[in-house]
Amino acid sequence: MKRRARIGLMFDYLIPAMLLSLLLAIPAPVNIVSTGTAPFFTALVNSGVGVANGYAVITQGLISYVSEDVNSVLVGSPSFAPVSGGPSVSTTPSLSISPTTSAGAYYYEATYSSEIQSVTFNVTNAGGSSTGLLAIKLSDSSVFTKSSDFCTGRALAPKSSCSVIISYAPISGRAETDSVFLAANGKRASTSIILIGTSPGLMLDQATCSSASAPTDFSGIWNSTASTCTVTTGALSSGYTLVVPSGTKMIVGNRANGSAFSNYGTVNVESGGSVDNYGAFTDEMSGIVNNRGAFTNEFSGTITFENGVSGNIGIINGYLGKFYNYGS
Repeated sequence: MKRRARIGLMFDYLIPAMLLSLLLAIPAPVNIVSTGTAPFFTALVNSGVGVANGYAVITQGLISYVSEDVNSVLVGSPSFAPVSGGPSVSTTPSLSISPTTSAGAYYYEATYSSEIQSVTFNVTNAGGSSTGLLAIKLSDSSVFTKSSDFCTGRALAPKSSCSVIISYAPISGRAETDSVFLAANGKRASTSIILIGTSPGLMLDQATCSSASAPTDFSGIWNSTASTCTVTTGALSSGYTLVVPSGTKMIVGNRANGSAFSNYGTVNVESGGSVDNYGAFTDEMSGIVNNRGAFTNEFSGTITFENGVSGNIGIINGYLGKFYNYGS
């Protein structure tokens, strides 16, 4: 009986002691608190737990177990996949600007003089830390402007973005190509792309048809229903380009009324556009007509080439342009 009593006492003391030692061997829960900029990581004695690039990470020695994402830890049972060599954590920001139409560049669609084309660009931080305060800069340009800017003065956190709208508005009236650098400069990261815009020149529309000043200097009547400009008198200044677009017609009026047009620049008749000459169309010394549409010299019309080779009418791609002469 005494022996059984001693064994009972051993169990009474031994089992609680063993349970106590097991409980003491279990590490206390670790409360992960991020007081800085993600990603963060908290190291334990022989292991660690934390968040890196949006994934929960548990390390044990040189082996890391990475969850599908942080939400899988917060909701439901996490699924961890082992990764050798410990967690891979990017701690630098990485800036980019989009969209681009080619590497490092964005080409605007062709924009007529006095028109405006606006494009929204996104500035994205794909890295693992903040960019610091951003500043959006354009190199000197009279035709590219910032219409709105939601990036300057803001620090982009990892995996976040902001936007800026850049407008292209050529005003010279000449066929031209313009370019400017768009840069996003942060304290810890910077990036830039080149913006390129092209302008065919002035488009024949209501504004140019009724303009009484250079470079078009028209005295004309615009018919908005038929998209026609009937020119009584007018001249296109040297170095400027007038485009007659598809669906639009330029009419040089009745010669008997003194209607005349003098071309010192370049007249581009696009496919689907047309010029009807009932008056006097004079291609001056520096004048050029490129016809991809229909150039019709009507019964009373006269086309004059000043000084022979200096003035010319070009039929582009042959069959795409048609030239009819009923005059002289």
